[in-house]
Amino acid sequence: MFFETFITFKKLRYVQRLPQQPGHPSPKNQTRKVDWRLIPILGGLYSIAGLDRVNLSNARVAGMNEDMRFDIGNRYSIALLVFFITYFLFELPSTLTLRPIGPKIQLNALAFSWGAVILGMGFANDWRVIVVCRMRIGIFEAGFLPCCRRGTSVTDIGVSMALWYLINLFVSAFGNILAFALVKLDGSYGIAGWRWIFIIEGAATIGFSLLGYFRVIGFPNILLASSDRRSFTTSELLTVLNRVDRDRGDSAPDALTWPKFWYHLCVWQLWVYGLMFMTSSAPIYAFAYFIQTILKTMGYPTAIIFLLCAPPYLFSILWTLANAWLADRTRLRMPSNNVRSSSRRSMASGIQFVFAAVGGIYASTTFKQKEYPSYRTGVWCAVAT
Repeated sequence: MFFETFITFKKLRYVQRLPQQPGHPSPKNQTRKVDWRLIPILGGLYSIAGLDRVNLSNARVAGMNEDMRFDIGNRYSIALLVFFITYFLFELPSTLTLRPIGPKIQLNALAFSWGAVILGMGFANDWRVIVVCRMRIGIFEAGFLPCCRRGTSVTDIGVSMALWYLINLFVSAFGNILAFALVKLDGSYGIAGWRWIFIIEGAATIGFSLLGYFRVIGFPNILLASSDRRSFTTSELLTVLNRVDRDRGDSAPDALTWPKFWYHLCVWQLWVYGLMFMTSSAPIYAFAYFIQTILKTMGYPTAIIFLLCAPPYLFSILWTLANAWLADRTRLRMPSNNVRSSSRRSMASGIQFVFAAVGGIYASTTFKQKEYPSYRTGVWCAVAT
């Protein structure tokens, strides 16, 4: 939903090119203004959310498995599973609160909250504390990613979203290298290396959420009615809203009522979108949570494990750019950009990420500790999806 703000402002690029008047910024300059304002903060927040979600796997191979006895039974799978249970339960309600609360407060408050929880995980002395913390992270992240991902249909939104997502891929690739660097702090101030992963990344999340409070902007119609335009002019905001009306006719807020809720819930296409998202998220979570462990069973040292986890993210950058370019050329969109009305898009985003949580549950439960080190069931289940 919040990403709707960015994509909506990006519509400035497609306003009919009129002769530029002296003293007025060109559409190209307006676009650069929006890009520099929103892409870094959106990409940064999304990247940090991704790192904080999967840093448990890095900590596991860095010594947490033995110190916290996650090698007993299915404790590690339980720690993974509980995140997705709370994520599943709070996904849709959190998505629906974005418009009344506003992105500036909701997104940064959520990021600050889970950052504090992750920082606290670095001082946990019992595996059950880690489990409880993971549950809380699931609650806070449930209302974050769907709001960032929601968008609208424009001509080259694919490239815009790709740039946003590419930041996440770069951070994910080098996040494993960062984790290895943090593990080198083992023993500093009497703190184990795997604990530094949580402490540093949690503190970074808190710091970035504070920065985001000053960078995140609201919806165009709200900014237009406010005295605080966040450096955007009235003409720019009006142009945005007019463009939305020409594209979809839904620039005005569309409140989600109970009748609309039940009506949108019966739209079968939204459930197909959700199923597609589940089948793509399950192998991604399986890779993120278990690739380090699998590599460790193959005899690789910790340093090589972290380095081997980076290339897949780097190669995916090329694939992401190719798909984004193709989507813009063909104007064939996925659900976040071809669902009309804000109420239905809220439902679509919620349903998709609920299914993503189901994919995470699927990945967490199919990799069984009793099948260590082959994880035969989990590997074949990931292939099947």
